Amino acid sequence: MAINLQPPAASEIEISLFGPGTGECIVAHLGDNEWMVVDSCTAYNTGQPVALKYLAELGVDPGQVKLIVITHFHDDHTAGMSILVDACSKAEIYISGALTHEESIAFVLAHAMDDVLSDRHKPSTYELAKLLKSVGDRHVRFVTENLVLYRKDGLEINALSPSARAVTQSRASFAASLLEAETNFRKLANKLHPNLCAIALHICNGSDTILLGSDLEVSSDPALGWTAVLQNKIRPTTTAKLFKVPHHGSQNGHCDKVVASMLKEKPLSILTTFNRSSLPRAADLARIKGYSSELYHTTPPKVKSSFPNRSRAVEESIAQVVKSRRVVTGYIGHIQVRIVSGVCIVCHNEHASVAA
Repeated sequence: MAINLQPPAASEIEISLFGPGTGECIVAHLGDNEWMVVDSCTAYNTGQPVALKYLAELGVDPGQVKLIVITHFHDDHTAGMSILVDACSKAEIYISGALTHEESIAFVLAHAMDDVLSDRHKPSTYELAKLLKSVGDRHVRFVTENLVLYRKDGLEINALSPSARAVTQSRASFAASLLEAETNFRKLANKLHPNLCAIALHICNGSDTILLGSDLEVSSDPALGWTAVLQNKIRPTTTAKLFKVPHHGSQNGHCDKVVASMLKEKPLSILTTFNRSSLPRAADLARIKGYSSELYHTTPPKVKSSFPNRSRAVEESIAQVVKSRRVVTGYIGHIQVRIVSGVCIVCHNEHASVAA
């Protein structure tokens, strides 16, 4: 079914998931023409955030965006974020309270100086510096588990992560570097992977629940990742009919106990692909389809390298001058789900599809 460009009804929840093969953005209608944007990706032909393009197609003013959530600072989740923040001037900005070591330094420097030297080859620091410049005097809120991001007319958005351990560990790591005594903090403050700092969201309006898994992973440390979410005794307990599968369907984002205790039986599952790592793989798709009523992906999963065959000499020359490369598809997959009283209506464009 083609994307419905009529604005959702006042009582409808909408989750629109966008992905270009490497990138992710969610545009959510919270009710009564109030919207949330989670992460950002851009169209290759314009460089503009897909969220702004979609809202314009619906006739929604960017001023109706009440929240912008940046789940973590991987570049496939932040492309065009500063443009989005500028356009949505009334939105509250939420970022993870568990910044990585490099992000913490960028945050401090960005508040201490008018201009910041940030490494363009490290998207987490570069995008964070640009974001803070865009935000200006607007308030940036740090997200930790159990924070209520939004509450209105019975709909509530709760943060399930990052865990208290992730926040403590990130702060200890930064403090250790400032004191030049990092070895004394090594046990507590080993380097955090950004995906263990990512913000997972629970959305519920009393009758319908959605779980947005971001890129949150499972950790061997029970106080981090999905295990910490499961052990949180005060998190919301309603089970989700719609599940944005974490970390592009990869095995390290999957937890059997999340499926058993946080999702309804046979939920509708949606995900973005990640071509750089060929995610999801065939085994990932089979696993997700096993617990889902249907599984949709924004673009066809990449099964093998799409780079043309070249001679070894050419490949070696490319490797010397190119930091990384990927196939640019030039299109954005879009999955639109509107939910009322447990009924999900799914639409998608020609680039997205049901998993075979």
